[in-house]
Amino acid sequence: FGLPRFLSGHLPLVASPQPFLLFAMVRFLPPRLARLVAIALQARVHHDGMAPAAMGVASPTALRFAPVMPMPLPDVAPAPISYRKSRRKAKKAELDHNKPKRPLSGYFRFLADVRKEQKGKIPGKEMMGYASEKWKAMSDAERKPYEDAYAEEKAVYDKAMAEYKAARAAAMPPKKPPMPYILFAKEVYAANPGTPVAEAAKLAGAQWKELSDEEQGVYKKRAAELKQAYAEDMKRYLGEKGEE
Repeated sequence: FGLPRFLSGHLPLVASPQPFLLFAMVRFLPPRLARLVAIALQARVHHDGMAPAAMGVASPTALRFAPVMPMPLPDVAPAPISYRKSRRKAKKAELDHNKPKRPLSGYFRFLADVRKEQKGKIPGKEMMGYASEKWKAMSDAERKPYEDAYAEEKAVYDKAMAEYKAARAAAMPPKKPPMPYILFAKEVYAANPGTPVAEAAKLAGAQWKELSDEEQGVYKKRAAELKQAYAEDMKRYLGEKGEE
């Protein structure tokens, strides 16, 4: 925030009219920051009667100097836009458009009623505190209608969520089976709860090396069975995807 003012006071290079220095400074800056540097340039050199003309950030080699009038500096720099975050939100919304919506709890149902009743009477900032104090003072009988409505919708939501998760799991490809050593390591981890992961991994590796071929064969056989089941599940999955 206030980056143009900071630059105009802390970058002595911007006071120099040398084209090379200006090019070197603007050429390697992101577009948004380059615009702010241009503003700082004008702020630092306007008292000499010379300042960079309107500069296109896309082609910083086109820097030229011309007399300009002092221009006001913005107090706050424009807020950066998080395109990655917006894309992530859009992707999540696209994937979860069939996800059941969680019902409002008893308190939030009560809060909605309070907002309707006190609209225009209590400032919005004080509404939450007012509703919270009133909710705490209510008896169990007074809260019951709100909590019963929540419990009823919660039961419907839980059923819908179970169906949603089952459908989502069915749409996912089968998970690859673990290797023989991983099957053995899982047993070691389960037999040593609370052991740090690094120590448990070392312990599993040492014990696996001490197993005989016959003992390792038990895990290899189990891994082969899981691999065969995975192949059948994958074949079934690809067949269903092809029919769609």
